[in-house]
Amino acid sequence: MKAHAIAGCLLFIFFLQAFLSLPTQSMTMDEINHFSAGYSYWKTNDFRLNPEHPPLIKLISALPLLPLPLHSQFYGQRWEAAQKYSYELSTNTTNQYAWIHQFYFVDNDAYREKILSLSRIPMVLLGVLLGFIIYLFARDLYGSKAALLSLTLYAFSPNFLAHTRYVTTDVGVACFSLLAIWRFYHYVKNPTLKEQLFTGAGLGLALASKFTAVYLLPIMGAVVFLQPHTKRNYKTLFKQLMIILCMAALVLTLSYGIINIGRYFEGLSFVITHSSEGHPAYLLGQHSSQGWWYYFIIAFFVKTPIPTILIFLLSIIIAARMKNTAWKEEIFLIIPMAVFLGSFLISHLNIGIRHIFPFYAFMFVYAGKAVFFNHRLRTIALSVLLAWLISGTVMISPHYLSYFNILGGGPARGSEILIDSNIDWGQDIGRIPQWAKTRGIEKVNLALFGSDKSAYEQLSFEELGCYPKNGIAVISISKLRGIYEDEIGCYTWLEGYPLLDRIGYSINVFNITNVTVDEHQQLCETYCPGICESKKLIYFGSYYKEKCICDCRKPLRIQE
Repeated sequence: MKAHAIAGCLLFIFFLQAFLSLPTQSMTMDEINHFSAGYSYWKTNDFRLNPEHPPLIKLISALPLLPLPLHSQFYGQRWEAAQKYSYELSTNTTNQYAWIHQFYFVDNDAYREKILSLSRIPMVLLGVLLGFIIYLFARDLYGSKAALLSLTLYAFSPNFLAHTRYVTTDVGVACFSLLAIWRFYHYVKNPTLKEQLFTGAGLGLALASKFTAVYLLPIMGAVVFLQPHTKRNYKTLFKQLMIILCMAALVLTLSYGIINIGRYFEGLSFVITHSSEGHPAYLLGQHSSQGWWYYFIIAFFVKTPIPTILIFLLSIIIAARMKNTAWKEEIFLIIPMAVFLGSFLISHLNIGIRHIFPFYAFMFVYAGKAVFFNHRLRTIALSVLLAWLISGTVMISPHYLSYFNILGGGPARGSEILIDSNIDWGQDIGRIPQWAKTRGIEKVNLALFGSDKSAYEQLSFEELGCYPKNGIAVISISKLRGIYEDEIGCYTWLEGYPLLDRIGYSINVFNITNVTVDEHQQLCETYCPGICESKKLIYFGSYYKEKCICDCRKPLRIQE
């Protein structure tokens, strides 16, 4: 009971850290797509929006929105355009976003803040549920002390504290994947009908959360294969596995509805295509659309708190030294960790540490076995490491998303290694108007990465181009480093100016005061033609291809 009470306190601390910091976070890049799509699912039973993700997390996030008197137009040109599914990412996103933008920014402008805050609350609760499952699974494998260590590592994880606040699928798929394997562990030990149904339900919830969960199928297959084969009734085993799969299929079908289940396979096909074709990515100053096999290895070692890494490595050392490592039970952790991490090492989608959250969920459980470290200084060592972890997490609050450990140079230098959702997802854009107000600044030049429009609406601004412009330049780190092709090198001219200020850890501010007309024109003539050749304007998260005109007597302008 004492262990349960401590676990309850840790989960409550996790909840408080996430919940109390919610108001500090602007709407991040993908959130608008998820809660808007979820709301449309509830209202229409039509799953045309955001097919690149299964519906469960979106449905959960939109549930608190149903009592609100929201206006929505499930008809007309925008709604019909959203029906046009395309395997080309830019086209598909554009088709969807016209309706999504109208729904959130126009039709329900008065409810914007309420929509965002209410849709985030279920995500925080999913984060708490994940912590609870980590505790239960670790307790079943290693005992209460190990379970509390595992839960502590999770409760003070900056990465999970960051993303559990956002309406995205990453924490949800980690939660339900761990749930599925935890119940599968109990099924293998005690193959009753109840455990088969629980396992199937967990698997179905995971599959309905994110397409990454399909890896659970080979994971479960590998675990079954590695179990002792003596006295096994294969006919009975086959029936039991069929019950699990049927239950999973039922849960998945219920999340879509029978007439919409085909959307799952359309979305899965889209994700496979996207993963194989790649996505613009950044690593250590380099750019690639195909990614790097070692991307997530580097991300892990710079985005994970050092104490967590050390405790995880210690648990591996303990396993290597113990004669009886209870491998029959630990394969329920080792195989998922290997499969989830390995699958992303060969993926061409290198856009954030959040993609390997299922790996982290199992890692937290596995790390709990560090309590078995047989040394007289064990208690002192673990206490020091946990104190280091907790203090580091408290110090970075509420900027959990921008966390980098000392290997990564801390949050101030993290963008030299990684950008995008690793440090800058638009979460600090809402801080810009208040920052400008307290300094008496009325006009700024903006280049922002994100979906939040508050800075555009509350300030007098001009777009910051790819050549010097006098004034206060406010630029997102992801824009500064460059993610998309037309942005690479676009803002390198800012490197010659000292940093005036930093808003959060994701937005830099420069004071540009000495640009001459000749310098402006010369740099414009250098940059503009190349930019115009393949110009893609990123407008609040979607792509609009326009005709670009270079007029170096004026700031770069776009002809619609």
